[in-house]
Amino acid sequence: MECNYFIKPGYKAREANYTLSNEATPDYWEPNRIRMAALYQYQVYRRARQLIEQNHLKSVIDLGCGPGVKLHDLIAPVCSNIVGIDQESAINFCKANWSFGIFYVENLECPTLSLGRTFDLVICSDVLEHLLNPDPLMNYIRELRHAGTYVVFSAPDRDRVRGPHCMESPKLEHVREWNAVEFHRYVEHFGFVVIEHRLVLPQRFTWSVADFRMILSQLKRGRDFRTCQLLVCRGG
Repeated sequence: MECNYFIKPGYKAREANYTLSNEATPDYWEPNRIRMAALYQYQVYRRARQLIEQNHLKSVIDLGCGPGVKLHDLIAPVCSNIVGIDQESAINFCKANWSFGIFYVENLECPTLSLGRTFDLVICSDVLEHLLNPDPLMNYIRELRHAGTYVVFSAPDRDRVRGPHCMESPKLEHVREWNAVEFHRYVEHFGFVVIEHRLVLPQRFTWSVADFRMILSQLKRGRDFRTCQLLVCRGG
């Protein structure tokens, strides 16, 4: 493994995982945050749904499922065998609000939960950039797959969001951010075969004033407003 997770020399990662402490507060999943959770990474979960339908996949595990809104809206209607994993506050919300799936509390920095099974589809959407050391989670994902498993990763594209000269994420919750070349190499390092790698919108477009402002801001800076990397993989 390269010393900085295949990110260019000189890039500065954070020295603490602030996501763990921020989301531990009991009121973290308030109504507006839940509403936004339904919008962020929407295109990633829509692609996951397409994979289920196109390949007749029967089981899904979502690592970093959050409050499970996208699982409810997009995945549960086409798959009845669903497992969600996240930290306690998110899982408490899922257990209190959803009648589908099985939900487990786990620290994705160092996952040790043994499920004793594999899955047809693994989703890991915008999780790796939050971790001090994402390697244990990548190795954990390898244990969850069988020969026919699809794995869907997503992460922000640093160059698209911050520009090519960014050397540190200004977002407190992000330990590090990869550009497309770096992330592709990082995923392949663990033996996953990338069969699709493209950019999608970071959130569902709702025709709101905020959405138009976001797109205009990106265009003014000469950047593509599709800033989320979506990878579909096999193997591992």
